[in-house]
Amino acid sequence: MKGQVSERMQDWTIALGIYALSRVVMSLGAILALAVAHVPLSGGIYEAVVGSQIHDDSTWYAAIAMTGYWPQDTAFFPGYPLLIRGLMDVTGLSAGASGLIVASGFYIADLYLFQRMARSLFGRKPAWGAALVWALCPVAFFLSSAYTEPEFAFGILLCLYMISRRKYGLAAFGAAFACAVRNEGVVLLIPFLFALVQDWRASGRPALRALAWTAVPAGVLLSYAGFLWVTFGHPFLFSKVEALWGRHLAWPWMTLYHGFMSLPYLFSINGWYGKAYYALEAVSVVFAILALVYGYRRLPKGWWWMSLALIAIPLCDPGHGLESITYHPRPILDYFFSFDRFTLTMIPLWFVAGAAFDRASRVLRMVWLTLSSGLLGTLTLFLALGYFWG
Repeated sequence: MKGQVSERMQDWTIALGIYALSRVVMSLGAILALAVAHVPLSGGIYEAVVGSQIHDDSTWYAAIAMTGYWPQDTAFFPGYPLLIRGLMDVTGLSAGASGLIVASGFYIADLYLFQRMARSLFGRKPAWGAALVWALCPVAFFLSSAYTEPEFAFGILLCLYMISRRKYGLAAFGAAFACAVRNEGVVLLIPFLFALVQDWRASGRPALRALAWTAVPAGVLLSYAGFLWVTFGHPFLFSKVEALWGRHLAWPWMTLYHGFMSLPYLFSINGWYGKAYYALEAVSVVFAILALVYGYRRLPKGWWWMSLALIAIPLCDPGHGLESITYHPRPILDYFFSFDRFTLTMIPLWFVAGAAFDRASRVLRMVWLTLSSGLLGTLTLFLALGYFWG
């Protein structure tokens, strides 16, 4: 018992340490942005370090927390806004500050669960490496921004962790939480059902009581659909309004084809920021596919198929059309729209990335972490200057 408590304390300590390290890297990038913009440190440090973490979709979540839903808001699921609202009511803090506190708290919890899950697959040392690779990847600032990445990752990690321990009730809670945050949470039914089939084969009888727990995450999705039906007259309005961002349904292989084929054109018509933006998205797609292939024999089959689904979903919803959500509608050609930040919640792929990191030489690991953390700081610098990366 003492050994278990000591191990948990060590895991929490490491989680806090990795979180602090990632925050230092991002804060250095944000502070450098002040120098680039010729803003005095005393007058702009709060806005650079804290304010830069509240951007783009953060404003949608804050608005929902403060005023509730309008039809165009419904693409953003209610889990995160409800957490923001709850903290606002308890503390009296602003929506922006509440959103950051919620995100940071879940990010630390993510790092704790991440280590424990990775250790069960590959051992303690590779687990630390995997957590570092994840926390210092170039777009890791989304994990501490007022976004849904840390909350969604928590739902995935909790569900997978509890499935591995065959605690299906708690696993269903994790899946339900993920579904409340983003509709992609439904993919957690894949590893859930894989585990139930394994248990059935091992025991010779179906685990009907465990199967009944799948109704919990399904109930969350149906509850939100019911709310939309009663309030706005359309149960799947959240899917319909995606078109306001220029997103449309497509086959994933067609998105891959058109996405990579359009890169030369996109590079030719954009300046340095556009080139970097589209390159970052394309590299993220390549990373996800390579990690999926590498993980085929290294991940539990249910986790692998879930990862495939998490890759396929954004590829089925590319940005190609008219983005009319803004005051000035504009055509959009962004087949890998937001894929860079979506990779952050493809948790099993980061486990296998950590395994590859552990197998690399010490020099290569140092080069990897130096380049990755350098890019994280640099992208945070430009984020603080108003350039968006996802």
